[in-house]
Amino acid sequence: MLVQSAVQESPREALMREVSRVEMVRGGLERSLALAVEVGRAQGLSWTDVGEAFGVSRQAAFQRWGRKTAEQRAVEVFGLALRDR
Repeated sequence: MLVQSAVQESPREALMREVSRVEMVRGGLERSLALAVEVGRAQGLSWTDVGEAFGVSRQAAFQRWGRKTAEQRAVEVFGLALRDR
């Protein structure tokens, strides 16, 4: 259920506001997960260990976090390419 604000807004405006808020939270969570994986890998954890932590195969963990370039991560997390700066 969408939270009613003090100012009257249309259902569309409320949805847009809520989706924007949730997307910001999701982006932060994605960055936190990526950092946790990077730290774990730097500390010697295997892709099998990472996969087990997320309940997926080592291949799935590697596909999600293993091959990404800095630009791919920027696009995924921030929604823009480095060359767009």
